[in-house]
Amino acid sequence: MNGAEIHLLLNHIPVVGLFFVVALLAYALIRKNVPLVNICVVITLLLAVVTIPVNNSGEEAEEIVEEMGLDHDLIHEHEEAAE
Repeated sequence: MNGAEIHLLLNHIPVVGLFFVVALLAYALIRKNVPLVNICVVITLLLAVVTIPVNNSGEEAEEIVEEMGLDHDLIHEHEEAAE
């Protein structure tokens, strides 16, 4: 598995997970369920940990995609948005 595949595979976990955690946290706060709030904090931390390999695989993914002929300026905009 190369860097581009890793980047694409893991990239969506924090994005989708964020919506899940926000909805779960809203439910936990409405129900005043402290253990569920704590679970939301743990899930948020796990999502943050997943962003590390996403960020680290970005450079290799950039090189692979540039070799395929994708515009460098477009890739650079994506990289700036991620930072």
